[in-house]
Amino acid sequence: MSLLLTTSLKQTLKLKENSETQDSQFWKTKEWWKCRQSPEYFCREYGSILDPDRGEIRFEPWPHLTELLHILVSHKLVIILKARQIGVTWLMAHYALHRALFYQGAHVIILSKGEDAAAEVLGYCKFIHSRLPVHLQPVMGRDQFRLLTFPSLNSKIRALPSTESSGIGFGGASLIIPDEFDFHPYADQNFSEIKPMIDAGGKRQLAILSARNLESADNSRFKTLFRSARTGESQFFPHFIPYNVMPYRDEKWYEGQFIDMEPWVVEARYPKTEEEALAPAKALCYFDTKTLDKMKAEDCFPPIEIRRNGIIRIYKPAIVGRKYCMAVDPTEGGDPFAMGIMDWQSCEVVVTVHGRTDSDEQAKIILELYEEYNKPFFSLERNAGGVNLRDKVKGNITNWYRKDPIKHSDVLGFYMGSDNRPVVLLKYKEEAIYKRQVRIYDKQAIEEHYSFIQEPAKQPRAQKGSHDDWVMMLAQLWAIRNSMTHGEYKVRSFKYKE
Repeated sequence: MSLLLTTSLKQTLKLKENSETQDSQFWKTKEWWKCRQSPEYFCREYGSILDPDRGEIRFEPWPHLTELLHILVSHKLVIILKARQIGVTWLMAHYALHRALFYQGAHVIILSKGEDAAAEVLGYCKFIHSRLPVHLQPVMGRDQFRLLTFPSLNSKIRALPSTESSGIGFGGASLIIPDEFDFHPYADQNFSEIKPMIDAGGKRQLAILSARNLESADNSRFKTLFRSARTGESQFFPHFIPYNVMPYRDEKWYEGQFIDMEPWVVEARYPKTEEEALAPAKALCYFDTKTLDKMKAEDCFPPIEIRRNGIIRIYKPAIVGRKYCMAVDPTEGGDPFAMGIMDWQSCEVVVTVHGRTDSDEQAKIILELYEEYNKPFFSLERNAGGVNLRDKVKGNITNWYRKDPIKHSDVLGFYMGSDNRPVVLLKYKEEAIYKRQVRIYDKQAIEEHYSFIQEPAKQPRAQKGSHDDWVMMLAQLWAIRNSMTHGEYKVRSFKYKE
């Protein structure tokens, strides 16, 4: 018995000695410092992947992965909207391991949608570590469920499934990676727990990534976070990665996906554009998406002139003697100010104005363009912000749209309420958009239409996290254009002919 204990003790001491020797080699190399300074170098030189078809292969530094690494290094808060199967999960496993290997006391949390996904990502980290050379391979602690530790560095990687209590009780974290966040069943609860860990300061980082989940709501935590990041309403840096970043994914490959999958599934898994990835299911989109696609492809072109730091975009100059109409969707709060000028005869939106600015600046822009475009037939929505803006400009504008020129001649501007809103939107949808009687040259204006939805038995609206200022302004513009008097005639919309 004594002999057995002695032998066991010797083996333990030898293992400890080997571990200390290995960690000593790990700390003393110049290569360690080189890898620490550059995650890209670490991935390129020492990264490994276990491919289901090709087996074990070296990490392949495709341009979209290299770009993502640069973004991760440069920003504390990152949110990534991506296509499926483009190598990002393997990259994030390398990035998580890099943090644990090269930062003393690092605590990395990888949050996955379920138990299997959490185990898989942690397995990626273990595989990468096992393929590192000895001088970059600190000894792992004993194998634990969903936990990878490096005792000599006092660092660890923890993989958790999305549960109601995920993130509770684990203290601080230096890096948190919620993977496929739009699929997490407790995304809201998890976010409220993990975000304060990052807000504690220092070099802590939160990198959220996900493809679009067809079954999640349009106002899911992930989609809302990404939209607010894109519009500058949050501190997250947004990044979109389309389906065609992989070398083999050409147009022929893309078209082939529709043979075995429904169109909306293909669009969710392999989006071409950010707008497509975030758009609600086509069945909910208020406007005909095929028509919007054609308008964006065939009608849009860059403005010929940009003013006031990009807020004013001129697509066609004013023509002497030409009749125009002009509509404004004002704002006093967080929504952008939107305005458009339409050529009465051709129905071209020749000027667009969009941006966040105060009412004084809005008034200056209105009066500047009102004079330039031949004193157009003018309308301003009579909301709370509209009343204030109306009072600033009414003394200089003579060609007002009125609720009723005879009975209510003193009521200036356009009212959009629950009684007339569906009617105004329906006419705009069926006449201006579907029949393509309007020509909108501003790509941003068209893109907002994709996120304007109508659920059963509900009023049309912008999906949560999106804005409707473009849509409501253009619907108003179309409505006043069709009631605008021109000489002795009252003009109606052009009749659509099959």
